[in-house]
Amino acid sequence: MFHSLCGLLVVLGLSCRPAFAQYTTGVFGSAINADALNNMRIGPNATQASYRFMSNHAGTVSSVRFYLITSATKVGYNSGTGGTLSVRLETDDGTSYHRPSGTALGSYSIYHPSQSFPLISLSPAPRLNAGEFYNLVFANTDSNPSANYVSVDDLYMYHPLNPMQPLFSNLDCAMLVRNTTEGWFVFDYNTPIFQINFSDGARIGQGYMEVWPEVPRVIGGSNAVREQFTVIGATRVVASVAVRLARTTGTAPLMVRLETSSGTLVEQGYIAASSIPLSSTSSPNYVWATYKFSALRTLYSGDSYHIVLEASSGTSYQTFPIRKGSYYGFANTSYFPDGYAQFRSGSSWVGWTQWGQTNRTDADLQFYFVP
Repeated sequence: MFHSLCGLLVVLGLSCRPAFAQYTTGVFGSAINADALNNMRIGPNATQASYRFMSNHAGTVSSVRFYLITSATKVGYNSGTGGTLSVRLETDDGTSYHRPSGTALGSYSIYHPSQSFPLISLSPAPRLNAGEFYNLVFANTDSNPSANYVSVDDLYMYHPLNPMQPLFSNLDCAMLVRNTTEGWFVFDYNTPIFQINFSDGARIGQGYMEVWPEVPRVIGGSNAVREQFTVIGATRVVASVAVRLARTTGTAPLMVRLETSSGTLVEQGYIAASSIPLSSTSSPNYVWATYKFSALRTLYSGDSYHIVLEASSGTSYQTFPIRKGSYYGFANTSYFPDGYAQFRSGSSWVGWTQWGQTNRTDADLQFYFVP
């Protein structure tokens, strides 16, 4: 369901215009922040949604994947037959707002949607150019869209940031919404979950599709968390690292340690507790906190590292990971493929526990290095 006043206003057909701006990034890590998932109902109040993206690849689109809520147990997320979901890949309108133009390069209709992560082929197959903006537009063409509809599902932030995501500029990846009373506007609480597949094998999109705030791990005393990773691509030179977490007790600083996989220290330092607002475990306030290295640090291609977060006894921080959509067909180009989140259990490090599965390797801390 909608977890914000702004989301509620949209489905009621009232005005809501979040901020709009342009940023550029060049980071290494998951670099995606999310507090939960949030749905957008396609149909009631003539609500439509669009996933705006900039293509960094030139080629012919073979298929598209996204996230729908179709389960009958999700009351309020979908209704009736599910309607007829029209999916159109549209060109950019050519304005500074980069809204859908209304001109479709390819389209597809899903009658009575039943799959959570459908893979569809648009007709005709669109040809995209690198460096240009496009919009994946969702509408409901059912004769009674207020009774028969599904929702698209997206990442959600309780308090949107600007830029909305460290990994993307606000122009490069955003959700737009319109309904009976509004033209297209950026809905900056949500970040799209989608993938564009090209016939030459290239993949683009945003493939984190689940958020695990209900299973946070404590940082303090013997409890610690880390991201273990192996640099798959090119060697990286980094100046700082940012992590997203909450402080729940105490005033001791957060210790940040960059080490090799064998435990050899690269650098260790601290982020002052005062830079992370104190909140409660029942209502944690997750924020980005940055540690600047004393000198540029090199992460060598093919080498393995840990970024470790610790704190002294009497002070507690906590954090949670976001899940990669690998199980649902999302490619490793749509998320951080180089590692996964772990926590210290006794003297051992293990992957996260969620949905009854232990030692998972499909989730990352919310973190990123900055060059």
